Amino acid sequence: MGQPLSSSAIRERARELLGGQWLKSALVLFMASVFIALPVIVIDLIWHDEDMTRFAQGTVTLLVGCVFRHGLAGYFLAIARGQSPAAESVFAGLKVYPQCFVLFFYYNLFISCWTLLLAVPGIIKMHSYALTFYIRQDRPYISGEGRGTGAITASRQMMDGSKARLFFLYLSFAGWAALLFVWVYLLSFASALLHKFLLLPDAAVQIVSIALLLLPLYCLAAYIETSAAVFYESLRTRRTAPE
Repeated sequence: MGQPLSSSAIRERARELLGGQWLKSALVLFMASVFIALPVIVIDLIWHDEDMTRFAQGTVTLLVGCVFRHGLAGYFLAIARGQSPAAESVFAGLKVYPQCFVLFFYYNLFISCWTLLLAVPGIIKMHSYALTFYIRQDRPYISGEGRGTGAITASRQMMDGSKARLFFLYLSFAGWAALLFVWVYLLSFASALLHKFLLLPDAAVQIVSIALLLLPLYCLAAYIETSAAVFYESLRTRRTAPE
C-alpha cells in the first residue's frame, strides 16, 4: 500500500502543481466567493426582517454553494493530477445540479447535527466527510446510492484512520495564516501613511489595499485547496495500489 505522504510532502507537491497556476486559481476562488456572497449581500440590503434575512441567506448559500463546492473540488482535483483546468470548470455543477444540491444538503445537515452535540464531534465529522466532493467527481454514479449520501459514506470509510493526518495537514498552514495577519496589520499601517503623506484619495487607497489583501488571501486558499486535493489523491492511489 505504501507509506502516506507527510504534511510537508503534500504541501511541497501542491506548490509544484500550482506553479504557473497560482493567479488563475486565486481568481477562480475569488470568482466563486463573489457568486456565493453577492445574493447574500443583496438580500441583506433589501430585506429588513432579521430572522427572515438569515433564513433567506442560508437558503441562497445552499442553493448556490452546492454548484461551486462541486466545481471547486473538480478544479483542484484536476490540478492535483497535473492538469491545467479551465476557470469555467467551476460551473460544472450546473450540469448535475439536482445531485449536487442533494449531496451538499446532506453534507451540511450531517455536520450541523454533529456540531449541535458538541464542537469536537462536529470537527471530527468535518474531517470524516472531507473527501465527499472529490469522491463525487471520481464516482458520479455514487449519487444514487443511499438516497444521495453515497459519497458521504464513502468518504467516511476512506478517512477511517486518516482523519488525524488531514487535521495536522490543515494545522500546518497556521504559520501562513499568522503571516497573513501580520500582512494585514502592515497593510493597514501603510495605507494610513499613503493617505496622510501622499494625499491619495480614500477610494484609491482602499482599492489598492483591498487588492493587496485579497491576492495573498486567495493564494493561500488555493494552496490549501490544492493540498487537500493532493491528500485525497495520495490516499486514493495508496488504497487502490496492489499489496
